[in-house]
Amino acid sequence: MNSGNTPFHYAVQNFRPVFFQQTGFTSMSLRDLSRESGLSMGGLYGYIKTKDDLAAMIEDVVRYCSCAIPERFSACADPQVRLAATCALTVFLGELAPTASAPYTIE
Repeated sequence: MNSGNTPFHYAVQNFRPVFFQQTGFTSMSLRDLSRESGLSMGGLYGYIKTKDDLAAMIEDVVRYCSCAIPERFSACADPQVRLAATCALTVFLGELAPTASAPYTIE
């Protein structure tokens, strides 16, 4: 997979997660993804050949976040506060992250 600051990475960073919720992953086509992301089909195929490739990328992100999010709050001594913060951040990232301008923190 290519890395760096490419049109693909820009499209991923600005992609609306709600698109998958509205369309459903199984009924979405790569053409739908191309239209939604703003990438041409050729540009998209440079990074994702099949929906299986896309599923693998999503799985990698979910696996990373399942470790990274709890670590973000590891300094918090109260397990209930840590759990609440982890849940809140998970929801935040799933619904609001593309429009967020500030990091999520607990006090």
